[in-house]
Amino acid sequence: MPTCRIVSQLDMSAAHRKSHEEITRALKRTALAGNPLIDPNGFEDGTTPFCNSEDLNATVRLVAMALRESGLVPGLDTSVLANENDEPYVMVEVHGGARSVYLSRGTEARRLTDDCEAAGWAGVLGVARELISFSNGLH
Repeated sequence: MPTCRIVSQLDMSAAHRKSHEEITRALKRTALAGNPLIDPNGFEDGTTPFCNSEDLNATVRLVAMALRESGLVPGLDTSVLANENDEPYVMVEVHGGARSVYLSRGTEARRLTDDCEAAGWAGVLGVARELISFSNGLH
């Protein structure tokens, strides 16, 4: 009979914590058809908190794609549900390759940051850190 090791949720989460530098490198280098998915120079370090930005939904999708394509968070994807009268809602999804299933959790788009006051590139990194943290419970 094969033996297996039971891994606690804390062990899994620790494996998916990434440093600021690792996230920045992953977001900068990930490209699609030779073009960077996310260009740090495209995000001005203004004073408007990024979670209040009109670009939040599109950026959440790009950050999730970059984290997945870079290999930092394998299987990560998002579905943004934005109706005119409702606040945008995001389903954070992780494809479990071994079981071939998608596991997901949802939240309001503006809650997908670990720093509601961050602007510019710091805001993008806040979204990346929160997506990583949010997906930890799905691995």
